[in-house]
Amino acid sequence: MIKSILKRIWVQRRGNTWIFSELLIVFVLLWYATDFLFVYAKSAFEPKGYNTEHVYHIAISANPNLIPKTSNEDSLNTLWVKPYNELIRRIKSYPGVEAVCYYFGTESYSEGTMFQCYVSKDTAHVVQANIFYVSPDYYNVFKIDMVKGRFTNWNMNEQPQPAVLTTDFADSLFRGKSEIGNSFSDYYESGKHYKVVGIAQKSKQDEYNRYDKFIYVPIEEYMIQANIPNTAVRVRAEEDHHFAETFMNKMRKRLQVGPYYLFNIESYDESKQIYDASKGTSNYIKSGSALILFFIINIFLGVMGTFWFRTQSRSSEIGLRMALGSSKRKLRRLMISEGIILLNLAAIPAIIICINIGHADFTFNKLMDFTVLRFFICTLITYVLMIVMVVLGVWYPSKIASNILPVEALRNE
Repeated sequence: MIKSILKRIWVQRRGNTWIFSELLIVFVLLWYATDFLFVYAKSAFEPKGYNTEHVYHIAISANPNLIPKTSNEDSLNTLWVKPYNELIRRIKSYPGVEAVCYYFGTESYSEGTMFQCYVSKDTAHVVQANIFYVSPDYYNVFKIDMVKGRFTNWNMNEQPQPAVLTTDFADSLFRGKSEIGNSFSDYYESGKHYKVVGIAQKSKQDEYNRYDKFIYVPIEEYMIQANIPNTAVRVRAEEDHHFAETFMNKMRKRLQVGPYYLFNIESYDESKQIYDASKGTSNYIKSGSALILFFIINIFLGVMGTFWFRTQSRSSEIGLRMALGSSKRKLRRLMISEGIILLNLAAIPAIIICINIGHADFTFNKLMDFTVLRFFICTLITYVLMIVMVVLGVWYPSKIASNILPVEALRNE
């Protein structure tokens, strides 16, 4: 059957050239759009290494007239650090709050990053990583996905200081020999040493980003004396209903402590939406989805129109086949098989073109590398979509054609 269909396609090659060209071009364009969306979808569904669901960022500001104009440590503790600790205590006491933390460093859903270099004592290997200076409850707020160990003895006065590393950073720093208790040092401050107390899963700054190396260390008091830390709060799921609005109304006055006051509260879900919009990510995804939908509709209408025309022009052949005993089902199966074989013939050069596009680095590789697995998955998705559209595009014209009476088809011829 396949051999006879191939012969028929060759005999009718002039009429099949247009649909062959259409299938080839659309296959390549659809593959490119599918590859683009696949990269974004895979990145979005990858675990971030932490959880921001039911987590809110509380923006705390300070009255410039009340900021202590002194460098005396005791005065700063009294006028700046203690009021901030009181502010954190009041936030913790708010109904529905599960945990509160404060931190400096790389911020999720923002362009703000903080880097530091570290060196292993055993390998003398220097590695750069995103750094978080965090309070003890950071783990409870963001639910850091731990591989082993935990945030323990979280005190900057511990020597060496405790540190939690992501798996990729630990493996890079210790050359694949990362274990709890390993020691390393700050590359620039020779007197600052750390001990690994936990190893966390790989992490990234937001969903649409690559994994990067991260380290969590205790926040140091001098940092709070100089700046206002980022403040985050986790809310119990059952209490997370209009939490931001209620919190602002009830806590605005209560959080006027010393020089501090409540400026704003925003969920990390809102932060993500704003960040994605500012980066154009939402528009990219919408454009890619619309492009794929356009190609699918184009394939469907083009294939159906082409096969409808081919069916009309082959009415005598259809009538003769039915007169010789071909059933309607067999006739429809034959025409659908022709369409699929035409697609397979067009797919071969189309796949070769797609391979060259990938090797020429014309694909979207910001979030992941162009690999064999990525190419295979996107090609398979494209092929399945094309098969579905070809079958749907051929089925209706072939159904109408199979309802023609053999005598009428032969008489018209």
